[in-house]
Amino acid sequence: MDISAPLTRPPDLYGRPRSDSFMQKLAAFSDHAVTRLTRRSTPPRRPPATEMPVIRKLVVATKHQEAEDVVSLRLAAPDGGTLPPWQPGAHIELHLPSGRKRQYSLCGDPADRYRYRIAVRRIANGAGGSAEVHDTLGDGVRVAVTGPRNAFPFAAEASILLIAGGIGITPILPMAREAARRGLDWRLVHTGRSRGSMPFAAELAELAAAAPGRV
Repeated sequence: MDISAPLTRPPDLYGRPRSDSFMQKLAAFSDHAVTRLTRRSTPPRRPPATEMPVIRKLVVATKHQEAEDVVSLRLAAPDGGTLPPWQPGAHIELHLPSGRKRQYSLCGDPADRYRYRIAVRRIANGAGGSAEVHDTLGDGVRVAVTGPRNAFPFAAEASILLIAGGIGITPILPMAREAARRGLDWRLVHTGRSRGSMPFAAELAELAAAAPGRV
């Protein structure tokens, strides 16, 4: 036996040469060290900056009974200034005097930069937000508002069918007006348990008269 010849490890079960265990450990250590050095040399990622919501103080300019259990509020800046713009489908978050927060769709005219209009249906067995709006918010009362935001943007397709039930007309009404303004092929279906429970009946009648067969 030639003791000067290099020692070789016997092949594995598949006839492949076995790797040297020392070299395996050395390679693993090298990979680990490179990974740690790379992490140290790379500056830590900062979390993306989140925009803080702007809370505005508004005043109830007018309050109007829109249906049997629905009131609308028009909110304005106390100094009469302009309000941030919005598009059909947008909503605001109303901060009530009790501390409750409720989100309501804007149902007015986006071209009116001086008023935000919302509508609230009283929910008899609700958590109290709608009752607070109905019972405590009147002309001249100041409230805090966050927004507007839009999680339900208007899809201006060439042909549109808009369907709303009861108070669900609030985000849909500005969409119908926008569809009419753009000259799109649109239809609106508004349903309710009774005519007296359906808000904005007069405005819908005007819209129907201006666009026969579409409402």
